[in-house]
Amino acid sequence: MARRPARLRGLARPDDLLARVRWVFAVFNLGSLAMLIPLLVGRAVDGRPADLAIVVALVALAAKYRAELRGRNWGAVGDLAEGVVLMGAGVAADSPLVIVLLLYARIASRALDVSGRDAALVSAWFLAAFAGAIALSSPAARSGDTIIELIFLGSGFPLATLVMHSLGSALKQLTRGQAREAMLRKGTSAVALAGDREGICLAAVAAARNLVETHGEAIACLALGPPDDMVAVAVDPGQAGPPRAQRRGLAPLSHRLRSSLSDGRPVRLTADEAQALWPAEFGVAACVEAVSLRVARAGAGTLLVGTASPLGGESKDALATLGTEVALALDGITLNEELHLRRSEERLNSLIQHSSDIITVVDGSGQVRYASPAVAALLGHLADGIAGTRLVEWVHPDDAARIEAALNVILTQPGVGSPVEFRLRGSEGSWHNVEAVGNNLLDRPDIGGVVITIRDITERRRAEDELRNSERNFRLLFEANPQPMWVYDAETLVFLSVNDAAIDKYGYSRDEFLHMRITDIRPEEEIPSFLAFLGDDNDRLRASDRVRVSEGWHHRLKDGRIIDVDVLSHRQEFAGRPAVLTMAQDVTARRALEEQLRHEAFHDSLTGLPNRALLADRADHALARARRGGPQPVMLVVDLDGFKVVNDNLGHAAGDQLIAAVAARLGAGLRGGDTAARLGGDEFAVMLESVESVEAAAEVAQRIQHLLSRPFTVEGGEVTVTASIGIAPGRPDHLAMDELLREADIAMYVAKGRGPGSHVVFQAVHHAARLDRIRLRQELREALAQEQLHVVYQPQIDLRSGRVTAVEALSRWQHSTRGAVGPDEFVPVAEQSGLIGLLDGWVLRTACQQLRDWTDAGHPPLRVAVNISGFDLERPDLVDHIARVLEETQLDPWRLELELTEGAAMSQQEDAAAQLHRLRALGVRIAIDDFGTGYSMLSRLRDLPVDKLKLDKSFISDLGRDDDVTRIVRSAIDMGHGLGLTVVAEGVETERTLRLIKELGCDGAQGFVIAHPLPADELPRWLRESPWAALPSLSAAATARVQPRG
Repeated sequence: MARRPARLRGLARPDDLLARVRWVFAVFNLGSLAMLIPLLVGRAVDGRPADLAIVVALVALAAKYRAELRGRNWGAVGDLAEGVVLMGAGVAADSPLVIVLLLYARIASRALDVSGRDAALVSAWFLAAFAGAIALSSPAARSGDTIIELIFLGSGFPLATLVMHSLGSALKQLTRGQAREAMLRKGTSAVALAGDREGICLAAVAAARNLVETHGEAIACLALGPPDDMVAVAVDPGQAGPPRAQRRGLAPLSHRLRSSLSDGRPVRLTADEAQALWPAEFGVAACVEAVSLRVARAGAGTLLVGTASPLGGESKDALATLGTEVALALDGITLNEELHLRRSEERLNSLIQHSSDIITVVDGSGQVRYASPAVAALLGHLADGIAGTRLVEWVHPDDAARIEAALNVILTQPGVGSPVEFRLRGSEGSWHNVEAVGNNLLDRPDIGGVVITIRDITERRRAEDELRNSERNFRLLFEANPQPMWVYDAETLVFLSVNDAAIDKYGYSRDEFLHMRITDIRPEEEIPSFLAFLGDDNDRLRASDRVRVSEGWHHRLKDGRIIDVDVLSHRQEFAGRPAVLTMAQDVTARRALEEQLRHEAFHDSLTGLPNRALLADRADHALARARRGGPQPVMLVVDLDGFKVVNDNLGHAAGDQLIAAVAARLGAGLRGGDTAARLGGDEFAVMLESVESVEAAAEVAQRIQHLLSRPFTVEGGEVTVTASIGIAPGRPDHLAMDELLREADIAMYVAKGRGPGSHVVFQAVHHAARLDRIRLRQELREALAQEQLHVVYQPQIDLRSGRVTAVEALSRWQHSTRGAVGPDEFVPVAEQSGLIGLLDGWVLRTACQQLRDWTDAGHPPLRVAVNISGFDLERPDLVDHIARVLEETQLDPWRLELELTEGAAMSQQEDAAAQLHRLRALGVRIAIDDFGTGYSMLSRLRDLPVDKLKLDKSFISDLGRDDDVTRIVRSAIDMGHGLGLTVVAEGVETERTLRLIKELGCDGAQGFVIAHPLPADELPRWLRESPWAALPSLSAAATARVQPRG
């Protein structure tokens, strides 16, 4: 929207009547021109081109009217030119009547704003212009009646001028009154809204100056105080600057002014009064008016206003009203101050009454004039008992002179003195440590003394003593602490103090430390993270008094070594500065041990491979990735074939050496993402995290078998083993490693059943076989408990005599549903499940009792051979158990022969040898079974109390077909004889084999060619009918054979 002309702004206000009248005349004038100009333009077109000049002049006249509305007056020259133009317009129109209304309007609008003289001149000039237009018009325009009308119209010009000038004066006066009223309202509002006395005064002088500025440049001043002691507090110098607060004394009011101001009306000062009251620095004022402020609670006040001309009645009325509002506002401020003072005094009195500090007032002689009630709580004295006495009477004698001197000093020096400490006497003769501060208020009439505040500092003294003791103890603990400690500046990080332990540990001298920052003992690569941590840690230390423990940091010693440290920090003040107390503990050895323990917790100690726990973690993660769409892992279980033979014959040290070598070869042969782990014993697991197919996993298994098939160097010799491997591919239903590992383990046992060096991929049917094996184990346990097994006996013959000398007791199991279960099936189950001890013990007792029964029945006396396992040799009660069985069955020990495998005899050599020696001492015969399948050394065999060697049937069956085997058997027989042992061949199944072993010098034979294992009730009949009849008596030979070798 376009902005209105300056003279038209604000015309929308209903009280701006003068502007509205001007606007009406302006619109009329411009409208008249708008109608006159087309008339003249038409006449010019009809053949009077000279009239165009008049049209141009009228357009210029419209610009003059518009300029007047904007506040620009063209002056008398403009009015003269206007009259000429209007006269020309009347002549051009040939009718003076066309300009008469416009002349009337112009006379009226000009008479509103100019003085009476100027209005008369304008009226006369426009009347002359009208007369000129009449005179220059055509005769027709001046006809009889017309000229009379024109004269009558022209005679009204002076009357219109008089009326409009009077109306303008009235409207101006009304407008000024409205403006003054608005300024008065604005001023009184500012006074009322002021928040303090100074604000009221500044608002008052500004309002006063605005009210009278129509009388020329004005200056206002407000003074407070009684008439004879006024002080100017606010001045508004007008154009010289903004209102300002000021404190300046003024001359007393004259007697005339005092009496004249009593009615509240403004009074003009005389020249002498103005000269006395109006300082020159306020500015020059021709007239000075004074307005009395009737302030009920603050004494008199006066508002002074200086102007260039005397004030009118309306201005004086406005100033009187302003004075009344200012007086009311100052009165309200005074009332609020009094209320505030009263509340403050009540609050102060309440504080004094309830304060734990003693408030006393001491006069100039040192006498106590007042003591607060706190004296009773602190000293046990009544306040009235203290008042009227001298203060030093209650002071400890050793402090009295010092307090007297301090009191004299403060009595001579106004203001607050320095704190002093002394002792005051209590009601029961006790002394209290106090601190006192005095404030000299002798010049205050309402106090007239020294106010002394006394505070009990007994507890503070005690705390300070404790703090000093604590600091002494801290210093002692700091210096004597065996752990490195230091204090560093929390801002600069500079060392402030270090103890001897830090000097000894880090290698720096104390002086070197105190020129270093704590970052100087940090590895360079750790400094950025340490500084970032330090900023956060300092914030935490500021927010808490607790000790902060920081772990996982490193420190650098002077010699360059890096140590692991745990740091304890506590924020405290040191020498007035924020500091941090730190203790560092060298945890390098502990961290190494923890790392070792962490490694051992997840790795096999012998091989260094991951153990079952770490394998489970990796397998569970691999299965989780597979459930999210990744490849399924494949688990391989690798079991060494023939490891037990190596372990039994070469000892556990050799077995461990072989396991470590297998682990190294296994780990080196896998891809980076695969995991090899040792499950225990000779069993390993390999997890393949990403394989394309089961066939690819089988290829990895073959590669592992190939790697392990190469000979290993163990105990200086070469050992060859094979591996049976079970393969279990992962499936979506596998949730944990145990399921995957169990299936691989089942597949591995299936592979073992197929022969050494096999690998098998798990199938569902394998799981059924595993379950069947588990059921077989349970059924075996039940069979042993219910004695469902039975023993058969296979005869052994002496080749020189051709007679039976002994029988071997063999266990058999006739299952109720499975039928006959062979020993090659249930004996491994017994060994794996720990039932082998029960089985061997049952066979031993059964065989001994059967031999006793045969003897009692009159059958030829035989020996019975019973197998014992390596597990039996590990039993500490083995000898006692056998002795107890022999005693219970009343069997001679020489009739019992214990057979153990070559591997069992060679394993745990010292323990096995000790057990065998005790058995030999008991009288029991010892035989080595399956000789030739192990790794026996002659030196070891020689140290054992062995009576018999039983050659394994794998050698005997090849006699006559393989010359190497024949030579081996001959060597074994010769070796046995060389050691004084009886040599028996097992598995003799043909007459030819029987003849060959006899020719080789073998002492005895056992096999199907002689007899199959027989039940206990059939053996006596076989002995009677067989050509291998039993020897009639073996006691003499047996007695000779059981004697220890010399």
